[in-house]
Amino acid sequence: MASALLGSLILALTLTPFSQVAGLRELANGKVIVADGRDKIVSLVDLAANSATKIGREGSGPAEFGLPARLFMAPGDTTLLWDPLNS
Repeated sequence: MASALLGSLILALTLTPFSQVAGLRELANGKVIVADGRDKIVSLVDLAANSATKIGREGSGPAEFGLPARLFMAPGDTTLLWDPLNS
């Protein structure tokens, strides 16, 4: 199972160009959150559908990212994002 997930993730990352992956987090539904530090975006990758949806955008306001640097697991599917440029 883990090797199939890894293969799917590698395929998704190849089909969806990311510049600098700073963090990954698999959710219970099989989707993966990807933080891209260089492009300053966070995406929700659906491996089953071979698609990615951007979450937020570059900036310094709500739902905006200056430098999405790391993802941290919290209980359930809650995920914390460390953005050193937005405090």
